[in-house]
Formats: sequence, structure tokens, C-alpha cells
Amino acid sequence: MYSVKFDIVGTAPIVFGRYVDDDDLPKLRGMKSCDVLNKNCYLKANTDDNGNVVTNPFSIKNMLVTAAGKSGDKCEWNKKAGMMGVFLTGFECPEPPIITVNGKKIKAKNLDVWAAFIPSSPGANNMQAGGKRVLKRFPIIKKNWVMKNVRLIVEDDRILPEKIEEYLILGGRFVGLGSFRKERGGIWGKFVIKNFSKGK
Repeated sequence: MYSVKFDIVGTAPIVFGRYVDDDDLPKLRGMKSCDVLNKNCYLKANTDDNGNVVTNPFSIKNMLVTAAGKSGDKCEWNKKAGMMGVFLTGFECPEPPIITVNGKKIKAKNLDVWAAFIPSSPGANNMQAGGKRVLKRFPIIKKNWVMKNVRLIVEDDRILPEKIEEYLILGGRFVGLGSFRKERGGIWGKFVIKNFSKGK
């Protein structure tokens, strides 16, 4: 077991679309839940206990697993398996990385808003689906966003740090983070990796 650390530096806007249950919405008389959420779209951003915007650790893991799958690499110790399955169980991201803008933490309520007509079908997350489209609003960070000292715990020592860095770079180019990311047919959520290092 070992750990790796790195910085994620955004090269495109990042949009947040966390699912929000009706019970978590403020109660505004005479308004439907969807309209309340549009009015309070900052609730779609993940936050820590202090209200700072963070990234769900599962987003980091899912991005890396997807990138491993896109690489087409075969597992060196099991030629019948791909690296996607190895990465699915071989590591974890233990803490939600805090997103900073120009070096400062940012509160969800202070995020900019992006609005677009998108498919109304459940789970739709890209602009390519058909059907009825409705106006929805999403919190967005347009530029200068960074996640510093993102840490992964690698539980399978057979996974080389060089492979993790390779797939992180691939993920930044072709997978992305957040809603409307590259993987889902969007153009946002792209990033580069800096200061990658291996620890104990």
C-alpha cells in the first residue's frame, strides 16, 4: 500500500449537477421543486461542513477508472483483464478535494450560474439526447479552479505510480470532471495534472 498526491488544475469551466432531494430544498410557497432548485441551484454543488465547494471523492475515482478503460491497456499480471477492473478496486480517494479559485476557497452561494435548455428525461447529462428540453440552471466555476494535494490511497501495490499519472493525464483530456464533461459529450471539466508525487 502507498499513496500519491497531485494537483488538478482546470483548463475549462467546471459545472456542478449533484442530485438534490426534494427534502433538501428550501420550502417556497407556490413554487414547484424544480423551480425552487433553479432558484437555489448552488445546492447542486458538493460542499464540506464549512460550506466550501469540494469534489465528491467518487468523481475522482470514477474519472480515473474511466480513463483506465479508455486506455485499452491490459492488466500485466492477468492478460485476460483490462486495467479498468484493476482500478475499480485497487485504490480510493479518502478525502473530498477542496476546490479553490485564485488560491482561495469558495462558498457554493458565491458560484456563478450557467443556464441552458437541456433534455428533461431523468439522468440526462449531455446536450445530445432528444426529447423535450427545459431551462435548467447550474453552478459553474468559469476559470482558475484548482484542487491542491489530492490524495489517493493505492491498495494494490502492483499498480505502478506511473500508470496512475498516465491515466490522470488521460482523464484530464478525455474524461473530465463535473456535469457536461468530455466523457458525456460535453466540453467542460477538462484539467491538467501538476506536482504528481508518490508517498508512503
